[in-house]
Amino acid sequence: MTDHEIEQRIKQSVEACTPDVLDKIMSSCTSQSAPAEESTPISSHRRWSFTRMAAIAAILVVIVAASFAFGRMSGAPAGQTSVASVVSLDVNPSIALNLDADAIVLEAAALNADAQEILSGIPLEGSHVNTAVSAIIGSLLSHGYIDELANSILISVEDSDAARGERLSAEITQDINEALSTASVNASVLSQYISGGETDNVGALAQEYGISHGKAALISEIIEANPTYTFAELSALSVNDLNLILSNPKNTVDSVTSSGSASTGAYISSDEALNAALTDAGLTSGDIFDIDVEFDVDHGRMIYDVEFRSGSLEYEYEIDAADGSIVERPWHVQQSEGGVVPPEESAAPSPSPAPQTGNIGAEAARDIALQHAGFSLGDIHDLDIELDHDDGRLQYKVDFNAGFSEYEYEIDAATGTIIEYDIDD
Repeated sequence: MTDHEIEQRIKQSVEACTPDVLDKIMSSCTSQSAPAEESTPISSHRRWSFTRMAAIAAILVVIVAASFAFGRMSGAPAGQTSVASVVSLDVNPSIALNLDADAIVLEAAALNADAQEILSGIPLEGSHVNTAVSAIIGSLLSHGYIDELANSILISVEDSDAARGERLSAEITQDINEALSTASVNASVLSQYISGGETDNVGALAQEYGISHGKAALISEIIEANPTYTFAELSALSVNDLNLILSNPKNTVDSVTSSGSASTGAYISSDEALNAALTDAGLTSGDIFDIDVEFDVDHGRMIYDVEFRSGSLEYEYEIDAADGSIVERPWHVQQSEGGVVPPEESAAPSPSPAPQTGNIGAEAARDIALQHAGFSLGDIHDLDIELDHDDGRLQYKVDFNAGFSEYEYEIDAATGTIIEYDIDD
């Protein structure tokens, strides 16, 4: 390969990753003495973006040049060696790199549509894996897939040679952290090694759910730690959401190492989730103790598990992490006008309760449920209302569907008080 060909290949790689600043970099390299041209003023945000991406591009120029120079001296063309390792990178784009025993890229495969955009125009075959990963990170940044709302990256290395696989995983993780640090991005990197014997089962799951081997392996590890999850619900989550779930102590996975913290920017804070539960319960922070607030997932929806104690009662709430709404209340408390109160405080127990004399009627119970859920009668379908007798009290069970959710209400037939409700996707 001639020097001119090397230069052209470097230029193609950097153009794909940092198209906004490449011209400035190339011109500064070839004509430092050229007079400055007048330009339209740009905002401080745009100038900061140019500076950050220019730094990435400059690093990639050096790394890519060194890699291709090494490839030219070694005379080892890609495609003539068997695959020794597979490195996958997952954000939302999922990319797989097939490597030979010297960590040279034999093939770069886009595993979904987003990944095709990331790899477009970047010639990675024949480069060292460190070069390829740096170029991919630059492209992910320039396309906006890594930011303050979703900053997690999953690196997975599949290799029958454990020592080589674990070494690759550590080196790639370090390269990514350095590249993102240069770009002033506070990212969280998850890394894992997958032995050759594990790939058959993981591969079948990856193919069934249309995800990478690495993401399938991570999900399998999470489910092994917490069997209450299903593969289907976890496979639909982003890597950043999976990283948030891993922050929950009940989902500890020893085989995955992590650096940095997953971004919570897309969700309410843990304090806001706790306050939502306290407001619903009619309590204040001074009334409670033994507080625990952790990320979790329920039917594919990110939630906070909020637990605390007040007096002799234990409260367990599920709070929607996106909007702070109540997904599930404690089973052992009931709703009243003053908030949620323990059932033993609402009425004295009686072995033979007297029959209730009042009844609001089925239509009134229906309207109470619809008003609480924020719907009109025309918004719902599959409405079902039943009058039931529970613990000496008449109550209406009002069930209906709206959108992709099912709503279930229990309403006191005498007072119209919502005893409890549940919303399921």
